[in-house]
Amino acid sequence: MATSLQRKIDILKNVAIAQKVHLTEGFEDYVPHMYLDVSGQVTVGIGHGILSAAAACLLPFKAVAGKAATADEITKEYQTIQGHRSAQREKAKTAKHFQAMTALVLEEAEIYKLAQRDIEAHERILRPKFAEYDKYPAGVQEVLLDMVFSMGINKLINGYPKFVTAVRKKDWKTAAENCGRRQVQRSRNLAVETRLRNAAVGSGDLAVVR
Repeated sequence: MATSLQRKIDILKNVAIAQKVHLTEGFEDYVPHMYLDVSGQVTVGIGHGILSAAAACLLPFKAVAGKAATADEITKEYQTIQGHRSAQREKAKTAKHFQAMTALVLEEAEIYKLAQRDIEAHERILRPKFAEYDKYPAGVQEVLLDMVFSMGINKLINGYPKFVTAVRKKDWKTAAENCGRRQVQRSRNLAVETRLRNAAVGSGDLAVVR
């Protein structure tokens, strides 16, 4: 279940990271059990892709009763969910559809810590591509994180050249005009555009908290 920003701050002990996790949760949702995203990737938490059963076994899944899950239990559940990939690609189901197929969950604190690690990993990828990333307004950092989260760094760099060039020049207005993505919902695009326009008028140094 999604929580307030303050709850994330209490868990993560870092306001800036908590804000980024809060934003990502608003777009990716909060799902404690394994499910398939629209591309057919096994996923958990706040949009965390699980690339293999071995990777799933590295996560601290628990049975609903709170007992730590065994590697065999995690592997079996991963394989069960993964077995629906073809059907998911033909006609996407929501995360809730997969809940009845699962018995294992990640606890709240683990989900937010996992999201923090994902965000930090994305930032390590972004910094070499955007040399002044750490000097960008908080809202612009959130935009880049969301775009990488939704499409990956290669598609961002190669598929959105006008946007990338504008960001590197700190031309937030032009970036706002070229940030639209066809594969995400309109509200998500609008939130990204709004952050860039805020930056363009000088208010982007304040992260927008929803």
